Amino acid sequence: MTDLHAQIAAMVTQMRESAGLSQIELGKACGVSRWTITNYETPTYRSHTVSFLVKIAKACHQDISTFAEPTVDTSPSPVKSPDDASEPMERHES
Repeated sequence: MTDLHAQIAAMVTQMRESAGLSQIELGKACGVSRWTITNYETPTYRSHTVSFLVKIAKACHQDISTFAEPTVDTSPSPVKSPDDASEPMERHES
């Protein structure tokens, strides 16, 4: 499973690039330095705040709900027995 912080970083980068903004331009629009944007786009950065993500979304003309869209498939997969790993397990309706 992908790390949540890495997902946020990727979404910030994608949102900025889709808006056609450089890190400097996004920083100016949000009232921060380019280095703050660089931090937010770094997968290992751990201090994201909702209030700043709102600023980024607004500067990129996006809705904050963009950050709530799942980027990882969280649907449960069928459980397989260890000796039957090569065969897909059938789902049974309850």
